[in-house]
Formats: sequence, structure tokens, C-alpha cells
Amino acid sequence: VLASPNEPEKATEILHEHVAPLLQVAVRNYDFVILDIGRRMDAVSIEALDKVDMIFPIVQQTLPFIRDAKHLIDVFYSLGYGEEKIRLIINRYDNKNEITLEDIKNTLKIPIFKSIPNNYSVVEESVNHGIPVIKLAKRSPISRKLLEISAELGGNNDQGGWFKKLF
Repeated sequence: VLASPNEPEKATEILHEHVAPLLQVAVRNYDFVILDIGRRMDAVSIEALDKVDMIFPIVQQTLPFIRDAKHLIDVFYSLGYGEEKIRLIINRYDNKNEITLEDIKNTLKIPIFKSIPNNYSVVEESVNHGIPVIKLAKRSPISRKLLEISAELGGNNDQGGWFKKLF
């Protein structure tokens, strides 16, 4: 997992010359490479996105998130990324929210790949204790959904697949 810098000023120090070799090594040595590009789009992140197989924009059921996602998806299309490359994930999904999955799908004009249920207390405990959700609450709806996603992406029917091996 290659994460974006925590401090914005550090992001300006990251150049193509730094990222390209890292990605080459990662792609050669790992089945999956996950990039967290944060909320910014620059030449380095676009170059990385050009090389990836799938992009997973993460959206919540609020208007600001949906508005940002609409803009981001439009940018993706303008860069030539087709719908087959973009896998929309709804995070903190609540089926009682007034903004439905159908509303999001119709607004963004893209199918929803997966929705991850809102389970704030489990996630909060996970973050506060530094223990992955999947270890802290194996049977929670959020853990089940993460295992389902990993099995599907890994082409593996074994519940857990590559994601479970991380932890």
C-alpha cells in the first residue's frame, strides 16, 4: 500500500522520478498494488492512474461527497478512463439515508461496485486501538463486506482471499 503524504507540503516533493520506479518494483513483486492518491489530482497521480487496472473512488451519502465524485468521475472520463476501469464504492452506507444508492447511481451515471455499511463504533474502536476491523470484529457487517470485496477482486471464492492475508 502506497499512501499519499499526510502533509500537503510533502506532496510537492514527490516527483515522477520517485514514483515510477516504486510502482515498477511493486507491480513486479505483488499481486495487488493499492495507491491512495488522496483528494488531489496532479501529474504524478494522473500518471499512476494511467497505469492502474482499476480505480476505486470512495463516496459517502452526502451531497458534498457526491458533488466531488461527479467532478472526479468527469475528470476520469476526460482522461480516457472508461466505466470498466472505475469501481465506485459507497462508504458508510446507511439504507435509511434519504440519499439512496439509486440516487447516487443516477446522479453519477455510473454503477455502484460495492457499498460498505456504516458501522462507526467498530471502525472507531479499530482506529483508536490500531487493530484492523477484520481482526477486531470478524463477524461485523463491515468485515464481511471487506472480505467479500477481496474475494471478488482476487478471483477467489475463499472468504478472505488476499485481504485477510494482510492481517
